[in-house]
Amino acid sequence: MSGGRASSPALRVPPSGSPIQNANAQRGVASDTDMYENADADSPLMGVPAPTPRTGQRIRARAVAATFFIFWATFLTYLERQGFSVSVTEMARVSGVDENVKASILGAFFWGYTLMQIPGGALANRLGNSRALTFTFLALAVVNLLQPGELTGAVSVSTLIGCRVLIGVAQGALFPAIHAVLADLIPSESRSTLVSVASSGMFAGSAVALSVSPLVVQHAGSRVLFLAIAAMAGLWVCMWHVWSERVRGGPGGTEGMSSAPGSIPWKGLMFKKAGAACTVGNCAFSYVSIFMMNYLPSFCEKKLGTSLAGMGPIAPLAPFLAMFFCTIGGGWLASSLIQRWNPNARGVETSTVGAVKKARQAVNGAGFLLAAVGSVAMALSSDLATGLVSMCLTLGALGLSRGGWAVSHIDVAGRDGLAGVLMAVANTVAAAAGVVATSFTGAVLSASTSGEGGGAAAAGVGGGWSLVLGVNAVVCVIGAVLYHWWVEGGAVDFFRLGVTGSSASLSNSLSGSVGAVERGAGERRDREDLPLSPPVDWGGDHRE
Repeated sequence: MSGGRASSPALRVPPSGSPIQNANAQRGVASDTDMYENADADSPLMGVPAPTPRTGQRIRARAVAATFFIFWATFLTYLERQGFSVSVTEMARVSGVDENVKASILGAFFWGYTLMQIPGGALANRLGNSRALTFTFLALAVVNLLQPGELTGAVSVSTLIGCRVLIGVAQGALFPAIHAVLADLIPSESRSTLVSVASSGMFAGSAVALSVSPLVVQHAGSRVLFLAIAAMAGLWVCMWHVWSERVRGGPGGTEGMSSAPGSIPWKGLMFKKAGAACTVGNCAFSYVSIFMMNYLPSFCEKKLGTSLAGMGPIAPLAPFLAMFFCTIGGGWLASSLIQRWNPNARGVETSTVGAVKKARQAVNGAGFLLAAVGSVAMALSSDLATGLVSMCLTLGALGLSRGGWAVSHIDVAGRDGLAGVLMAVANTVAAAAGVVATSFTGAVLSASTSGEGGGAAAAGVGGGWSLVLGVNAVVCVIGAVLYHWWVEGGAVDFFRLGVTGSSASLSNSLSGSVGAVERGAGERRDREDLPLSPPVDWGGDHRE
């Protein structure tokens, strides 16, 4: 088809098929195939082949494969981050450096990470998300080969800080690229679950790091741990390169592997409420989770009176296993709530976009409020049993919240190929929050220790741990409230600052052609009534 229609054809009701076809048939809407064949000249579907069972199978296979690769990418990323926090804790103990030096080393990563979020996201947008991921893991491998395994003086401290900055810089494009890939490769009906599974690798990596890293560091040294991570990162690069090139070069090469639109509405992404909701959720999550990942070894040692190695191989796993399973559970819960509140399935008087919004609010709010309770419980804990339960509650609840805010980037910005860029904007603030959390915690604990004689009780009960954990609880409550106020359940036009609310979901690019059919038939429809189903690659090669 080379142009738009002169007149609207009669509506045809499709036979039973996909959930979207069935839902459309119930409302007298054209089938998926009709919507593609009858697309207006200005519709995003113009020239896009209609889905077929075979291309649908290919889409599902790519979605599962992308989920697998992103899971292992996030697994390795957090295995490295959490493993390093374990390593630097042991190196600091052996060399006798104080909490301020340790905080400087831990915070160095986040300075590089923060400064490169937006430039890294823009670079990934231009060069392609596949290449951005390849570069990130190549850098992870190379820098881990160079990192010193001991703090023997000012030179080694400076070298280690420099290495952490470099890793932060390299990972600046990581999560923007991941979100762009997921936005293009995962259909909306699988979005909550598969995005949550993909991101749960972060917490599986953290759990393994907390269990294995103390033993490796204790018996073989930090240097061996760094070399093992370098080898795994190099293996991931090889596997990812083969798969991504095969997908991009095969029939129906996918957009998710290449660059996104060149025009980026920075003001809209930063200042519209839907974008701000993603930023607030990301920021609150990062502040508390980065504190937990960097200071969990110190919390166990100084507040609970036991080291991670002394807890055995199982106990350190528990908090991050809770986070791992609750992350997947949060995605499943969000999907279940969307289906329950979907008017097509249950007859509830609300639009599908409204169902998504309510589900995100519910899951996000439950997660952050429970995390606030867990933070207070951590402050009150005085033994290993209560401390472990409170850590599991805090991190598990944070994982649950990801079924809300962590998928919203794709909900509101995926239609225009901006999910990765919005993630870069949100992650810039979130990474800055990580720097604040690390620096603030180090300063408070250092002051508490020196002010009360340096004992474990002084660092814990005597104000230090109670203060930092109380701040964590407040941050969680703020994240729950502001996200609830600002979140949207469908795609937002970030190019127009004057437009508020949802301008339909990623799938509501479908509504452009369906709306034209209905306008021709004299029917009025709210664009938000259409089910969420993005026009992901149906087999045509739409972009270089």
